[in-house]
Amino acid sequence: MQEHSDINYSAILKWGIALLVIAVIVHILMYFLFQYFNAEEAKLDPKPSPMFQKDQTPPEPTLQRTPALDLQEFRAQEQHLLSSYGWVDKEKGIARIPVSEAMKLVVAKEKAEASQ
Repeated sequence: MQEHSDINYSAILKWGIALLVIAVIVHILMYFLFQYFNAEEAKLDPKPSPMFQKDQTPPEPTLQRTPALDLQEFRAQEQHLLSSYGWVDKEKGIARIPVSEAMKLVVAKEKAEASQ
């Protein structure tokens, strides 16, 4: 059997309430301490330059937003240049021809030179 006179419930309850009040006070004091530290740290931060603008864009070259798509478009343009006819400089009379046609012309020229 348990004797009720051995445990002082009111002292335990008072002790628990005192611990709770102390914990709340400590948390409130820590909040104000951190606010103070933040204010002191803000004083030490250097001021931004008057030339600084928040919406300022970085200088070129910028990062690619879609590198895979950019590479695909680049390769398509290169393939078009390699497989089509067109002028490089019309005034000077410089034109481009497809690579396959250029290779045929080189082979024909080599055969002609070899047969001479």
